Amino acid sequence: MMALVIGFGLFSSCKPDDNPEPSIEEANLNLLVDEWTLDVNAPSPAFGAKLGTTDKDSEYPNFNLKIEGTFSAGSPAGPYTYTVTSMAGTDYPTSSPWPTDKNGTWIFDDSAPETTIIRDDGTAQEIIMSYTVTENSLQLIFEYTRDGSNGRASSVAGTWVMNFIPKP
Repeated sequence: MMALVIGFGLFSSCKPDDNPEPSIEEANLNLLVDEWTLDVNAPSPAFGAKLGTTDKDSEYPNFNLKIEGTFSAGSPAGPYTYTVTSMAGTDYPTSSPWPTDKNGTWIFDDSAPETTIIRDDGTAQEIIMSYTVTENSLQLIFEYTRDGSNGRASSVAGTWVMNFIPKP
């Protein structure tokens, strides 16, 4: 009888895990999928939106970033979608590193999915973004080198840091 109990214990401990740990992509997608609003109350030197050392919060009032997607083990990198909305009602900044159509796709970077996403992969708007995400915050850091939505590179070129909190 004791051999039967020991044998059962060994057999059940060798069983595949019914709840395997999620992949980095799945775990981070679960944190990223939300509607985020620019944290304009972030204290200096962070700010909600910063280009280099310049506070850009006033150009992005009510800026929201909605990230959507459903994880697929067959395509863990994505693509997933994003939408930017509510920039001072219907106003869009005169120059922005975000596309004027206000939506697109993104993927996890295969070489560093825990810290890097690629916005609009394979398009003229492609940007590699570093990210840090928790349940309560999202930070995006990216280098923008093209012309802004108004055609002027000087007004948007450089290193951007954008800090978000979940939209209430």
